[in-house]
Amino acid sequence: MKAPKTILSLPFAALALGVFGIGSAAAQDWENTISRLQPELAKAYVASVPSGFGANLNTGWYHKPPSPRKFGFNVEGGIVTMATLVGSGKKKLDMRVAFAFDTANARHIAAGADTTGMGSNADAIRDSLAMVLIREEQEVRFSGPTVLGSNRDTVRIYFSERKIFVPGFDTVTVKDDTLTVRGASGLLGNLPGLIGRLQAVPLFIPQLTLGTVMGTNVTLRWLPETQTLEELGTVKLFGIGVQHNPAVWFEQTLPIDFGFGFFNQKLEVGDLMVAKSWAVALNVSRTFGERFVGVTPYGGVQYENTQIDFTYTYRDMNAQSHPVKFSLEGENKVRGTVGVNVRVLAINLNLDVAVSKYPTGSFGMMVGI
Repeated sequence: MKAPKTILSLPFAALALGVFGIGSAAAQDWENTISRLQPELAKAYVASVPSGFGANLNTGWYHKPPSPRKFGFNVEGGIVTMATLVGSGKKKLDMRVAFAFDTANARHIAAGADTTGMGSNADAIRDSLAMVLIREEQEVRFSGPTVLGSNRDTVRIYFSERKIFVPGFDTVTVKDDTLTVRGASGLLGNLPGLIGRLQAVPLFIPQLTLGTVMGTNVTLRWLPETQTLEELGTVKLFGIGVQHNPAVWFEQTLPIDFGFGFFNQKLEVGDLMVAKSWAVALNVSRTFGERFVGVTPYGGVQYENTQIDFTYTYRDMNAQSHPVKFSLEGENKVRGTVGVNVRVLAINLNLDVAVSKYPTGSFGMMVGI
């Protein structure tokens, strides 16, 4: 049963590795990194992901409206390739949170405490101070890369000088200190190839359009549970869209084609992430040429929404596990799209760009009649 999935995954893995230059280094610490971050930090770390994924998911649904016929035969299938520019997203996180230290780091910080004049009690005070740092959360500053940052940059904890009361002894001054969160680094900041230079998030989706009934086409997107890159985990996607051309109800032929569409889909990445998106769109086009040889410029406006649910287990510095779940919404809400479709015999090639907060480009190669 695994053979079909493996075969189906090859085009996507090949495109990702060959065209965009994505290697295993890009994904090697995806889930491991997040598991080392508190919920507040994890949200900041992945903040740009919903916008990138959402902009991609809501791209490439159409390149022309349905035919304004009550009954017709239209089948078109192929692959839509899209990439969202995420260079405008945040590459650095810098925030203050309440944090409890593990034993090793608590002792490291306690070792820097000013115990001048405390004589033989100095060691006991440092031990008690370490226990305070383990039991009681302290405000610290976290700084470092987000998922868009460099994989050579790591998340650090900055502990500022303060006075802390040690029960049974006295108040001591604890000096500034800096600690590194091991395994928490950026991921997308140094990708090789075209994808690294453009700072873009790619996606490759198989797509099938069926119609036409009462001026309506149905479009399906489906990727079974597939492992394209081992470090990323499995990827699974299903989407469905409906487009309708109201001109089917008009007696006169219009000089342009137009259609309304609604699109909905769900993408799952391993056990970490579930993305749900929907969009409503109005698009117009005009074809120059014949049925099997023609050029169709098209454009559209779209309102969209994306929500991504993250579920992971946070492993704190004391090796304790805490289940975490949170949701984030993509920033893209409205987009304008312009593109062109070229048809030669049964081949449709379409290219478009979308103007929005996170600009997106898509290329589709479809075979249909």
